[in-house]
Amino acid sequence: MFDQEFPKFLGETCMKIGFACELTPAKTFIPIIKRLREMDWNELEIIALTHGDGTKELITPYSNRVYHIGTGRSSRKGKLRKLYLIAKDVFKAVRVMRKEKIDLLVSCGNAGDVRKGITAAYFLGIPVIHIEQDIYNPIEAISLANIVTTPSKEYKHLLQKEYKLKNVEVIYGYPMVTYIDEFIKNNLKTREEVDNIYFKSGKLDDYIFVVLGGDLREEHIPRLIESIRKYDLPVAIAPYRFDKVVVEEYVDQILSMNIIVLDNYVDVVSLIEYCKLLIYGAGMGITIEAGILKKPTIKIEGFHRLQGSVDLAKYLNIPVLKIEDLVDDLNTLGEIKGDLIKDSHISIENVVSLIKDYKNYPKKSGFSSYKETAKKRKKSNR
Repeated sequence: MFDQEFPKFLGETCMKIGFACELTPAKTFIPIIKRLREMDWNELEIIALTHGDGTKELITPYSNRVYHIGTGRSSRKGKLRKLYLIAKDVFKAVRVMRKEKIDLLVSCGNAGDVRKGITAAYFLGIPVIHIEQDIYNPIEAISLANIVTTPSKEYKHLLQKEYKLKNVEVIYGYPMVTYIDEFIKNNLKTREEVDNIYFKSGKLDDYIFVVLGGDLREEHIPRLIESIRKYDLPVAIAPYRFDKVVVEEYVDQILSMNIIVLDNYVDVVSLIEYCKLLIYGAGMGITIEAGILKKPTIKIEGFHRLQGSVDLAKYLNIPVLKIEDLVDDLNTLGEIKGDLIKDSHISIENVVSLIKDYKNYPKKSGFSSYKETAKKRKKSNR
């Protein structure tokens, strides 16, 4: 499929592609959208369906129109309340897609934007291509996609065998790498800008940057704060998946005067660039950023023991450690290895090729895949 010439859509007045995304998937989509803009379309419109904080600001310059379809659901909300809010967001996505008459939906990741976007597309009969990156804990809604992509053949076989997905295509890399590489070249903040924006009390020397992502639960936060105090260095925490106020409560309880809790939406790449050490409890997005910036890095072992991001971290020589086992001597951390950039360009071309062929998509994997994925996801999230 990938060596075919791109067809011209003669006779079509407009092709509308919807991209459902949170922050990290938006970084995956931007180089794909830029490549689509270069192709020989009669007319192309990009409709972004954003989810969570910061995504709208990131994706707007590359989109014709942007709609907000919801936010993440706090772990402190009751189950029934969360289900109600999720359903409300799904119908919000349905209204947007119906209004825009979207021809194809593209999704990425394993969070709320995927569940709401794909479910809405399913109700409307819109074809879906889903870019799966972290592999071992896919959201059950991807069984409702017509095509699911993986970064390697090994992951393709795993999704087919373990999750009974039928239509899996290998794209041989991570499109997000290209976004990060271009951002570093063109948009990286200076050290002075980072200090002025995030450390308003003055320059923060040799700081540790901590990112609290989806690999952690709230009960892990105080243990992590206690563990990083051993370094006797200033710490900047990006709450990311957690409420800033909640994280500040734990910092105050532990009486940590040298810890700054940042806003949820920050320039992670620039903050990594100038840190002494990166510690993160998150998935593929931060792992890719760490692999390109090559700063001393530790990935926290989360409750997802099997993850594509864990595999990638080990490939890059990033240690995956329990909270209690953070290394005492930072000089013992090895250099980050590997080059992800070449494969990223290949993966973008492969995704674009699949998007162009959307009229020939196979049927969805079906209920057996949905049931198997939901079962494994529930077990993984315990």
